[in-house]
Amino acid sequence: MALTGRQRRAALAYHSAIPVRKAFDKIVDTGASRGSAQFVIGCGGSRISKIFGHGRLCFASTSVAALYHVVFSWRAPYGYASLPVLLGTLGGAGLLIGPAGLFAVRRRRDPALADPGQDGLDTAFILMLFMTSATGLLLLALRGQPSMTLLLVVHLGFVLGLFLTLPYGKFVHGLYRTAALLKYASEANP
Repeated sequence: MALTGRQRRAALAYHSAIPVRKAFDKIVDTGASRGSAQFVIGCGGSRISKIFGHGRLCFASTSVAALYHVVFSWRAPYGYASLPVLLGTLGGAGLLIGPAGLFAVRRRRDPALADPGQDGLDTAFILMLFMTSATGLLLLALRGQPSMTLLLVVHLGFVLGLFLTLPYGKFVHGLYRTAALLKYASEANP
């Protein structure tokens, strides 16, 4: 299916996070599935800049664990009912379901809507989210096993890889948007 100029502009605007999402979803009938997958990842939002809703739960888990370690001198691993484990489990589950849904939607979408130059980075980002969550939950399930040390290294490798690839994919839009809003606010209120 060839896209008209209007459809191509709508697709480009959609992928640039310009708020034409509802109009574009009427043109391309994948909006409900994609929105649902992004809702699971974003914990209430469907824009790519809000993708880390469940990621925020994982970040909160790590922050609480750091607080336990530094302030209270409590050493990991923490109990299954502890706050870091509960937050990490909820965040990790959301970051497994959401990327899996995005992979399914990507397989069904019209290839003409994809930017071939960005496709590899997008896929890598979604895969890194999925693998970071999968290895984190696997680490929780296999705690106390002899393989835990190796699995921790693998998990931390995925976390590092995720953060190293952030500037090269769509997630960087969140940083650019924040910088643009801060610049606008400083110019509006001198």
